[in-house]
Amino acid sequence: KWTTEDPSQLYALALVTRGDLHSLRDLQGGDAVLLTHIRDRSLEVIFSRYGVSSEQVLVFVHYHPSFWHLHVHFAALSGRAYNVSSILLDDLIDRLRESESFCRTAVFTVRVPSSGMFVSRLRALDMPSISSSPL
Repeated sequence: KWTTEDPSQLYALALVTRGDLHSLRDLQGGDAVLLTHIRDRSLEVIFSRYGVSSEQVLVFVHYHPSFWHLHVHFAALSGRAYNVSSILLDDLIDRLRESESFCRTAVFTVRVPSSGMFVSRLRALDMPSISSSPL
């Protein structure tokens, strides 16, 4: 985890205070304003406290999230926090501005470990769309 001593390893979270937002699926078009504020204010704080400019920070959300309370990740571009379940916040904001229902109707690719309980249960149901490709 990041100790705040090395800005090139920056990693921070912004937790959304609205209790009705559990994941990006709960977002609606009007929430683009909220996400823009979170992004802009968080990047200001990151720069003022740690000297890391917005051009050096990747801002994203995960789907599926690691816990069910909407949160935004801020990671140094030099770090390794971005992965296949990450959705860039700027892209999400743009899509919400274009479509009120984007988050409810969009198809997101979700990667899960092939050895996990979720895949085991789906295989037990003989789901033909389950592949066992490695992460």
